[in-house]
Amino acid sequence: MALIKYTSYSEPSLQFLQSNIGGYVAEIRLSSMLSIFCDEDGIEKKLKINEEASRIAQKKILGTAVLWIKKRKNK
Repeated sequence: MALIKYTSYSEPSLQFLQSNIGGYVAEIRLSSMLSIFCDEDGIEKKLKINEEASRIAQKKILGTAVLWIKKRKNK
């Protein structure tokens, strides 16, 4: 299972997320600067555990996930 790292000032577009995750998207907000997006229907689709994403989120993540690392804006 892949963990795609996405670093940007704004969150990834729904089109980007759906094309990489392959379905309905669920967001798990880990902090104000970090979120993981994954397949909302991972259990029903019987997707495999994404070990790297699960370790970061400290909960079970199934299938391909996108890790959004929010860039800080320079003042």
